[in-house]
Amino acid sequence: YCSPFYGYTEILDPDGNHVKEDEIGEITVTGFYNFPLPFIRYRTNDLAVYNGNKNGIVRFKKLIGRSQDFIYTEKLEKIFTSLLDFGGALVNIEKWQVVQDEPGKIIIKVVKGKNYSVDDEKKNIAEINREFKDHYNINASFKFVDSIPLTPSGKSKLYVQNVV
Repeated sequence: YCSPFYGYTEILDPDGNHVKEDEIGEITVTGFYNFPLPFIRYRTNDLAVYNGNKNGIVRFKKLIGRSQDFIYTEKLEKIFTSLLDFGGALVNIEKWQVVQDEPGKIIIKVVKGKNYSVDDEKKNIAEINREFKDHYNINASFKFVDSIPLTPSGKSKLYVQNVV
């Protein structure tokens, strides 16, 4: 639910039109609290399934996740990363990042933690491969690295999509 007291919420399609109930759109907000520099129709890059507006309260049926965070299956179907569940499979690691350069395949970069062991590696690889292969028919490979660079804004990017 989106409180109308904080701002006005819209769920928009790529052309800026409001979606219908049960359709996916981008959450777009206009804030009511920052008068000197207000957010007006701020596109959040977050996707949701619109569930209507009741008494001025916008409802979501489901939050999908970031519009730019997805991976492609071999058939170019988008799998939004918010749907992925590693289930605690990545054990004793400091950092990870999923990179996709071609549909149906991903590379998982891993920075090992100080307690990382051969048993952790076997468990991590087996569970991740099973998750991606069984549920999404995506082949996952691992690349162990010393570090994963931050974005220019200083943030960690968990998913790097290079498929155009």
